[in-house]
Amino acid sequence: MGVDVPGVGYSIGVMRVQFVTRGVSGGTGTGRYARGVQPRLRAFGIDVVPTAPTPSPAVANIARFGRRFGVDLATFFGSYPIAIPRVDADVTHVTSQTMATLLLRGRDNRPTVVTALDIIPLLVADDPELRAFGHPIDAICYRIAMIGLRRADRVLAISHHTRETLIDVLRIPGDRIDVTHLGVDRTLFRPGAPSARATYGLPRDVPIAVYVGSDDPRKDLATLIRSLATDTGRQARFHALIVGPRQFAGQHEKLRQLIARLDVRDRVTFLEGLPDDDVVGLLNLATCFVTPSLYEGFGLPALEAMACGTAVIYADATASREIVGEAGVAFPPRDAKRLARSIASLADDESLRAALRERGLARSAEFTWERTAEMTVAAYGRALGDARRGSMA
Repeated sequence: MGVDVPGVGYSIGVMRVQFVTRGVSGGTGTGRYARGVQPRLRAFGIDVVPTAPTPSPAVANIARFGRRFGVDLATFFGSYPIAIPRVDADVTHVTSQTMATLLLRGRDNRPTVVTALDIIPLLVADDPELRAFGHPIDAICYRIAMIGLRRADRVLAISHHTRETLIDVLRIPGDRIDVTHLGVDRTLFRPGAPSARATYGLPRDVPIAVYVGSDDPRKDLATLIRSLATDTGRQARFHALIVGPRQFAGQHEKLRQLIARLDVRDRVTFLEGLPDDDVVGLLNLATCFVTPSLYEGFGLPALEAMACGTAVIYADATASREIVGEAGVAFPPRDAKRLARSIASLADDESLRAALRERGLARSAEFTWERTAEMTVAAYGRALGDARRGSMA
């Protein structure tokens, strides 16, 4: 049985792919990507061999030493691995740009494809407000990983915006980059899911603006908080629901201080560690989903919100514009007053919410994991074709 390679024009025999991932669990972008695309690749006839980076004995000893001092070096080396188990395969697919450190060592005689979710940490590295590196070693390793990324035979960018940053910043030739948009699981993210309002004690008869994601400084949650204290001259006053992990302790404390200074404690709820079904329930009860993010490689939570029929308001920047577009309401980045007015308009106008609901559902239907897998298989085929032509030269 062969595999028809879409967009390439020929069939190949059974293709075996070493699929390098840190795992498919969890709500991170990397985890959702791996969990979404793996089964669809198999449906295309690809023999997918999931492989997790394996620390060498020396690295394992260093990690154990770090635990004695409360430092999680195992996670660090999982992000920047230097070795993986040997697997007989036609293609190696590394599913995150940070794991491109694997390409710095000697490589097998087969093409390697790397998925680049974004290179935002590099873009904001010199911004004291937005930089995300927790330690200088992290910054060094990330830059080293970018060297590895440039060595990939093909790079999968999850948006056209990410592709342009790879070309402009890393100088990767555009003809080696394929855009493979992410998908949304519409069996999970759907309209009509049971409400989770009572479960989490959320206020009734008050518009709810929900955000789903981390507290990374580039997500600009401060603008959402400031919008709570903005007088829009309208009746509606909304409640902000912030759902996601606290990954940046210093940033979370800054948000708490801002909330106290603006005296809006009773209008903000933070939730973390929720099961997916509850997140879907919260998206369904929300008046709108808000993403004030200054930088996005794709913006999967906004797509998932649209799939639930929830109106989306987004900062008009980077990939959010590409993914949401006319299906949502855009506001200028960092403009708390415009954000507050947009939320108030949605809260007051049921017909506008209904129109955005229909636009969002239609827009989200364009993004499927099946399409992601189809474009990924095509990239595998191009990588193999390039390798064969190179061997014949």
